[in-house]
Amino acid sequence: MKLKKLKIGYESYDIDWWTATNATSNEASGEFFAKEKKIGVDARESGAQLVNTLLHEALHGVVYHQGLKLGDEQEELIVNSMANGLTSILVDNPGFVAWIKEQL
Repeated sequence: MKLKKLKIGYESYDIDWWTATNATSNEASGEFFAKEKKIGVDARESGAQLVNTLLHEALHGVVYHQGLKLGDEQEELIVNSMANGLTSILVDNPGFVAWIKEQL
């Protein structure tokens, strides 16, 4: 199942599953587009790599919606570190996602 939308703050973002890299940087696996209300993700990814990419882009959305005024480099460092850390927690603790679902 491919996720079609992701709600961040008060906005819903369409998820575009790219068949080739469409990001503004050739090395990017995804990109958050605030004005277009879209998140682009490389559909060739799977598993933890895909989860990490979507978390990464969602965190850019959180930064945007919370009005955090960060420079591009600072934002990327924070978002990348948090996405990598959260992905590691989810991979290393498979019961955690199920527990979260029970709590919500």
